[in-house]
Amino acid sequence: MGGFVRAFLSTPGLGRRLAITVLAVALCRLGHQLPGPGVDLRAVRAAADAAVRDDPFVALVDLLSGGGLLRLSVLGLGVFPYLVAILAVQLLTQVHPRVRALAAEGKWGKARLDRLALILTALVAALMAAAVVLSAAGGRFPGGDVLTSASAPRSWGSRAA
Repeated sequence: MGGFVRAFLSTPGLGRRLAITVLAVALCRLGHQLPGPGVDLRAVRAAADAAVRDDPFVALVDLLSGGGLLRLSVLGLGVFPYLVAILAVQLLTQVHPRVRALAAEGKWGKARLDRLALILTALVAALMAAAVVLSAAGGRFPGGDVLTSASAPRSWGSRAA
């Protein structure tokens, strides 16, 4: 065991990489625990328990999002926006001739498609987040109203401000 620690300490850059990895994991965990602005935690907990109890599909979607979707956490969407964007780019390479030509360009084309996927990820994440906020603001979140009375987007929902 001492040889492992000695080898670990003598490897250049390994400690830095490990520290970056631990920091990234800690930030992701923190982002999944922090509720979004204007969210009533007690109402969300009660609504999430009721939703999971009533519909196993909701429980599956929450599980796949890392458990943050029904908590309305800051990173509650998880990897869904990225997966949707990657699938969209893959489908575009099959059906659109210009995108297919980009895919055939080699490294340069792959870099362009990766950039397109990154842009699509941001757009899809914004749309999904807006849908979650509108759902919560309109009282359509499973279990009812989960926003505090001081929440700004309440006028976006089906009820008047």
